[in-house]
Amino acid sequence: MLRIIAGLIILIGIVYAGILTKVYENANIAELRGVFAFENGTVWAVGTDGSVLKSTDGGYNWSSVSITGASDYHLNAVFFSDESRGCIVGEKKANPNRFMGRAYYTTNGDSNWSVAEHTVEKDLPFKDIVFHIRDNSPNPGLGYIAAGQGYVYQTTNYGQAWTREIVGPKNVCFHGICMDLDYGNAVYACGDAGLTTGIYVSNSGSGWVVEYPYSNLGLNYFKISNQYNDPCMSASKGYCVGKPGGNWVSMHVLPDENVLYGIGANTGFGTQFFYGGSDEAFGRLNNEHILNNYGRYLLDVSLAKQWGFGPSLISTVHYLVGKGGRIFKYDPQFVPWPPTMTVYGESQRVRCVIHDSEEPSYAYIYRSSCPDGPFDLVAHFDIPVGYTTWYDNSVSFNLDYYYRIYDLPASGNPAHPTNLPNPTNPPQTPTGFSTSDYSNDDGGRVNTSWSGGSGTSNVLYRDDKSIYIGTNSSFTDTSAVTGRNHKYEIRKRKWYSSENEYVYSGSLTSYTTPVNNLYPSAPSSLSGERTAGDTMLIRWSAPSNIDLHGYFIYRKLDSGNYAKVNSVPNPRCYWRDAPGTSWMVIKYKVTAVDWCGKESGYSNEYTYDKNSIPDGGNEMGNESGQCNITELLVKPNPLSRSGVLTYSLSKGGDVRINLYNAAGRAVKVLSIGRQVAGRHEVVLNAEDIDDLSSGVYFLELSVDNSSAMERIVIWR
Repeated sequence: MLRIIAGLIILIGIVYAGILTKVYENANIAELRGVFAFENGTVWAVGTDGSVLKSTDGGYNWSSVSITGASDYHLNAVFFSDESRGCIVGEKKANPNRFMGRAYYTTNGDSNWSVAEHTVEKDLPFKDIVFHIRDNSPNPGLGYIAAGQGYVYQTTNYGQAWTREIVGPKNVCFHGICMDLDYGNAVYACGDAGLTTGIYVSNSGSGWVVEYPYSNLGLNYFKISNQYNDPCMSASKGYCVGKPGGNWVSMHVLPDENVLYGIGANTGFGTQFFYGGSDEAFGRLNNEHILNNYGRYLLDVSLAKQWGFGPSLISTVHYLVGKGGRIFKYDPQFVPWPPTMTVYGESQRVRCVIHDSEEPSYAYIYRSSCPDGPFDLVAHFDIPVGYTTWYDNSVSFNLDYYYRIYDLPASGNPAHPTNLPNPTNPPQTPTGFSTSDYSNDDGGRVNTSWSGGSGTSNVLYRDDKSIYIGTNSSFTDTSAVTGRNHKYEIRKRKWYSSENEYVYSGSLTSYTTPVNNLYPSAPSSLSGERTAGDTMLIRWSAPSNIDLHGYFIYRKLDSGNYAKVNSVPNPRCYWRDAPGTSWMVIKYKVTAVDWCGKESGYSNEYTYDKNSIPDGGNEMGNESGQCNITELLVKPNPLSRSGVLTYSLSKGGDVRINLYNAAGRAVKVLSIGRQVAGRHEVVLNAEDIDDLSSGVYFLELSVDNSSAMERIVIWR
């Protein structure tokens, strides 16, 4: 925690004049438990009895958002991966199935929320949620849910579908979860393993590691936040527990009778954590309590455009929520400060990370091989709000380098690049590098050309992957994807040792977006079914276009007109709809959209008519509304090793069973053959499902041109 404290001293030494304002209170809401804020003034808060609040003006005016079915749940957390896509998680508030988890997702950033696909059980609540919100994330859509019974859930499609994995013992309930947004995709979670033991788990890519820090203090943990690879947890008995540099330490910031419930992190010139708790409620780690006996029992803290990925700490506001439906806004009011820089010695280069930029500005970077200078100007360029990275590739063999930005020394000095060869004749960087879309081809070809430089070969990269190695000075890329902005990079290479190691020159970069005027093919085989209540599930087959971006869903209710109701990203080929109950006939069509924004024609039309199918019936893949499958049941469900499929046919036909995974792709086909009308049973043996992993599947029974579908769960 020494690093955290040092950061606070620096921050307090700049300028501090925070303003705290209560911006909302509603006594009808027992608790607001989660909050998430954007830099643009959009703020979400969730709580008990399905309470969902939204503000678009920085928290001064709030509107209630209604989510179908949410009133049966206490909502614990909200998190957005970007301004359009977000998730809310919570738990059932009463029997039956009390504490059962529930996740809702939105893809338009507004009040249109749907139930996410996930497998939950009784007594398995959803307590917290996090997404990877780093700009240019290598894993967009990656997120996690902290849950009960030792489970953590993972999504890779922005929260629309979740899979679970056992992380800790069954007696563990994880209350908080966060991701390392600066250094990669490491995940941290915390909670309690009983009334007297706190549990902390982490996964840096090699599997989950379980730790029990400070169990002798009788602590359990509520929320966790992370900055600069240093997780920090709020804990019972007034403790904040952190792991700076890999060693666990604690700070007793409130009296033992008080509890720290929420924690949030931000960074300026050092690391600063804010927390919310009981009675004395809100403070900083230097024990200065900003909110005292004014908002008892604050349960969560959020920081706009979190963790410095936008404005730095000097322009970031904080939102706190708690009991009695109260929301507080805290503006630190820091005076602007120049950006800072951290340097890292890497293989054959130095990485310079410029951060804490309050507004777009111009950077001057100086370098010297001696700590006392003289310093020479080596780069100057525009920097955006937040942070940016610049690489110094003009470094030499076996030297340490010292850097400054403006007149401020860089953190990390000196930086020592490694693996630098000492050739007598290094290759020279090519010149005149250019890329352009191949004219009049209506496809994904891109022209690249360059000149200059010595060496035996040229290496051309597209999106950081090599696509050409040779001695030519031009290359036509025939596999670019239209509508996508591709990054091209060229550099020279040559041998420099008998061990066949390469030396590379500096690189030149260019960006090109190939376009076309061709329209994608329409999706095919559109089918669907009515599932629970009036929820509809439709699926289709993808066209063969390589530049496919996604799909548009069109819906028509009764005698109304078709209207576009949603978009679905490629490669997902299904969509779950909750159109309400006030309809008798519903119709769907689907179109495909490429990366250039070209939209295909309509797929075939799928129709579901309540007049021709009994209430609660199940019909799929039959546009006429007639289906000769009158019964479809799988027992047991979930399946473990084997089960029995029972179905009835009103007339005979050729029977086939298809199993689809949650993404809508066929993973198993079982051919039964021709059967007569009547009731039938088919045993699903272990060998039929042994090669399938745990998860949600859809079993489709096809008879000639008719089919019906049943949702099943395979559990190992």
